[in-house]
Amino acid sequence: MLAGHEAKATRARLKSAADWVDRDEWQASLAALLLQLGLATSTAAAVALLEQLGFPPEDYNGAATVAWLTAAAEGMAEGIVGATLAEVDEALAEPDPVDEDGQSMAPAAVIAAALATARAVRSSEIAESSVTAMSGFGQTEAARGAVGTEGVTKTWLTRSPNPRASHRRMSGQTVGLDDTFSNGARWPGDSSLRDSERARCKCALEITVE
Repeated sequence: MLAGHEAKATRARLKSAADWVDRDEWQASLAALLLQLGLATSTAAAVALLEQLGFPPEDYNGAATVAWLTAAAEGMAEGIVGATLAEVDEALAEPDPVDEDGQSMAPAAVIAAALATARAVRSSEIAESSVTAMSGFGQTEAARGAVGTEGVTKTWLTRSPNPRASHRRMSGQTVGLDDTFSNGARWPGDSSLRDSERARCKCALEITVE
């Protein structure tokens, strides 16, 4: 019983995730990881496209994309951390959270449980969406650097056996390299799309040079 009262007293003092975590440090750490993922993924996609088109892979200047990838990683990190801390705040706002045994949970346990749930639900989702988006970015940059934009098109292709209905309708849609698709995206997984249109997207680009 005493433990339950102590948990409630501590929870009264710890009312939000901001009282417990250094948000800026979290975002910076995550942005650094996302930048590594983005650079590796976009470079691999770019090199594969150049080889397909018959250009030397070393022609791709990945270093020139770092500024864009850094900004993209920082934006993604801000959104991910913000959503995660909001989930923690929601869990902390519960009047009397209990564990599986019906025992009152201390704030640290509430936070740990909320983070475990977020990790289990969203980690793979974020990774898949990021790989899809960064692959499209890398292909686009490689094509632009190798042959420019004149006579170059990109086609949206679905690869999942069970794609979103909106993406299924778009499959095969072709636009100019610098144009956007009918949903406003530059490539599958584009950050301009709503989360509901990005999460776990496995669609791909096909670049064609006339």
